[in-house]
Amino acid sequence: LRPKVPKFGSRIFLERIPAIWRRLSFLNKVTARNLFRYKKRFFMTVAGIMGCTALIVCAFVIKDSVALMAPEQYESIDQYDIMAVVDADGLAADDRVADLTRVLIDSGEVGNGEDSVDAQIIAAPDGATLEGYVAMTDASGTALSLPTEGMLVTNNASQVLGLEQGADAVLQDSSLEQRSARVVGVSQSYLGNYAYLSQASYEKLFGAGSYAPNAVLVQLTDDTDGPAFADELSQDSTYFSVVSTREMEDSFASSFALINTVVLVILVMAAALAFTVLFTLSTTNISERERELATIKVLGFRRGEVHHYVNKETLILTAIGIAFGLVAGPPLGGLLLGSLNMPGIAFPTHIEWYSMVISAVLPFAFALVVNLITNRTLDRIDMIGALKSVE
Repeated sequence: LRPKVPKFGSRIFLERIPAIWRRLSFLNKVTARNLFRYKKRFFMTVAGIMGCTALIVCAFVIKDSVALMAPEQYESIDQYDIMAVVDADGLAADDRVADLTRVLIDSGEVGNGEDSVDAQIIAAPDGATLEGYVAMTDASGTALSLPTEGMLVTNNASQVLGLEQGADAVLQDSSLEQRSARVVGVSQSYLGNYAYLSQASYEKLFGAGSYAPNAVLVQLTDDTDGPAFADELSQDSTYFSVVSTREMEDSFASSFALINTVVLVILVMAAALAFTVLFTLSTTNISERERELATIKVLGFRRGEVHHYVNKETLILTAIGIAFGLVAGPPLGGLLLGSLNMPGIAFPTHIEWYSMVISAVLPFAFALVVNLITNRTLDRIDMIGALKSVE
C-alpha cells in the first residue's frame, strides 16, 4: 500500500573530477546534482532561453547592419561629396571645391545572358583613377584598380547574377547597346549596383572615340555644407543632375527608421518567450519538489536561503541558455538578412559589442523578475501539509 521507493540517484560527471568536486560546498554539490537530476527541465530551460537570446541578437543584427549601411556606403565607399552630371566644367574655380575629377556616368544594366540588374556605369579617363572618390575593394579589403580590359562589378550584382571574377557578363548602356565584358573583379558596395571601367576598357567595348566625360565627382572643403551646395548647383541649368552623398545618407536613414519599431516588436516577443518558459518551468519545478523544499525549511533554512537554493538553479540554466543563444544569434540574423535579397541592396551582417551585452543582460533580467514572482510561491509552501502528502 505504500508508494514505490524512488530510484537511487546516479553520479554526475562532475563527481568524476575529484579536483573540482572536493572544492565545492555542500549546497553547490546539491545544486549540481539537481541540475542534472531533472534533465527535461534542464533542456527545456536552456532551449527556451537560447531561443529568447538568439531572437534578441537577431533583432540587433538587423538594426546594427542597417545602421552600418549608410555610413559605409556614403562615407567609406563613396568618398566624394557631390556627383554632378554637367554640360560644362565650371567648378574648378570655386573656392568651396577642394578637388574634382571628370568621369563618364551612364545608366545601364549588367546581366549574365539570362537575367540583368540596373547598374550605374562609371568610367574614368586614362591616366586618372577614382582613388579618393570611390573606394574599390574586394571582400578581403584589398584595393582594386580600374582594368584596361573588362570591368569591375559590385558584390550585389555579382551575387544576384552569379558573376564571379573571370566570368563573362553583358553590359548595356543607356542607348541599349550591349557588349560582352569580362568581370575582372568584384568591388564591395551596399547600396546600388555599379560597373567601373577605365577609358581604355570603355572604348574597347563601345568603340574608339565613344568615351566622352559628362560628369564630375567633387570633394568639398571641410567647412562647406554639401546639401546646400548641391541645391545651389541644381538651380543652374548647365547641371542636369546633382546628387549630394550627405542628402542620400540622411534619406536612407529616415526611410529605414521603421527598423527600430521592428526591433522593439522582436524584443517584446523575446521577453514574452522568456517569461513563459521561465515562469512555467519554475512553478512546475517548485510544485514537483514541495516535500524537498518543505524538508529544508524544517531543517532550519531561512527564507532567503530557500530562495537562493531554488533560484540559483534557474540562473545557472539561464546563463547556459544565454551562452548558446549568443553563439546562435548572429548566424540566424545573417540568414534572415540574406533571405531579403532586395534589388540593389547588399546587407552586411554586423552587430555591435554593446548589442551583444544587451542581448545577454535582458534574458538574465527576465530570469531575475521571474524569480521575484516565484519567491512568493516558495514562501507559501505549507511544511506540514507537504510532508504529510505522498509524492
